[in-house]
Amino acid sequence: MEKHSLFQRMQDYLGRHPAVERRTIFLDGKAVAANLCGAFEQRLPGTPWYEDRFQRGMVDDDHGPSLVILATREMLDSDRPGAVHITMTIHGIEDTTFAATRDDWWCGGHRRSTPRSSSWPE
Repeated sequence: MEKHSLFQRMQDYLGRHPAVERRTIFLDGKAVAANLCGAFEQRLPGTPWYEDRFQRGMVDDDHGPSLVILATREMLDSDRPGAVHITMTIHGIEDTTFAATRDDWWCGGHRRSTPRSSSWPE
């Protein structure tokens, strides 16, 4: 489920943000893919940067230049619950902005899991 997401994030990083510090927020849990996909579309309207039957990637410049990828075990239009992952890769933002973005995405959800975040200076 994560393999294509990694390739998409790396392509975005190399194409749009070379040599800029990259930080990543991981959210995972279990949800109905179609419901989460609808909420994802409301939060990030527009044309997907990348999409297939199990993943949708959107550019989100409201939280700093970032790529947000929703990856699901079930197909995006499925009404069955299954594993879901949201990976947000943000480029070139300060610590306070990163913390606020992490809290906004995590606290706006169901708070079923602890957000994991990481930072890799390039």
